[in-house]
Amino acid sequence: MSVTSKPRILLDTNILIHAFIDITQLTTVEYDEQVRSKIARQIFFDTNSIKIILDFQLQVEIPRVLTKFILKYRLVSPTKLAITINYYKNIERIIDELRELDITYKLSIWDTPEILRRAAGLWNRHLNKAGREPRHQDIIILAATQQTKAILITTDINMDNYIKTLELDIPAYIIQIDKIKRKTSVISRPKQPVPIIEQTLKQLQADQ
Repeated sequence: MSVTSKPRILLDTNILIHAFIDITQLTTVEYDEQVRSKIARQIFFDTNSIKIILDFQLQVEIPRVLTKFILKYRLVSPTKLAITINYYKNIERIIDELRELDITYKLSIWDTPEILRRAAGLWNRHLNKAGREPRHQDIIILAATQQTKAILITTDINMDNYIKTLELDIPAYIIQIDKIKRKTSVISRPKQPVPIIEQTLKQLQADQ
C-alpha cells in the first residue's frame, strides 16, 4: 500500500454495495437502504480518503448481498435485471480506475495471511468469551480493519458488540438505523473524526 496521509476507510459490505447500484430504479426503498446509499455515495468517491476493499468482499460478500437485493426488491424485469448485472460486472473496473486516483485500494486476504491469522485469533477469543461462534465474515472485516489501520464504517450493531466483547481498539463509526422512526444515530465514533464522514452524518441527521 502506498504511503499516504489520507485516512483509510473500510466500508462494511452492506454499505459498500450501494456505491455500485442505483436505488432510484426501485419503486420503493426502505429507509435503511436509503441511509446506506447516501453514506456510500458520499464516502466511496471522496478523493481525500482511501477506501480499502477486500477481495473477500468482491468475490463473496457483494454477490451474496446483491443477489438478496435482487430477490427482495424483485429486480427481475429484463431491463432492471440487465442494469443490476451490468453494475456488478463493472465493479472491479470502477475500483481499478479509482485506484489510479488513489481513492481505492484492493487487498487480498489470501496474499495477506496476517489477516486470516488475526481473524482466527479473534474468532477463538470471541468463542471463549461469549460461548458462541461469531459470524466469520464480520470477524474478517474486523481483522482487516486492524491490519490496515483503517476506520470501519458500519450500520451493523453486531460489530459494536464484537468490538466490546473482544475489547478491540478499532476506530469505527457504528451507525444505528431505526427504520420505524426513520432516524439514524451514531453510537460509536473514532477519537479522531474524519471530515467527510462527519459531513455525511450531519446531512443524514438534517434530513430526519
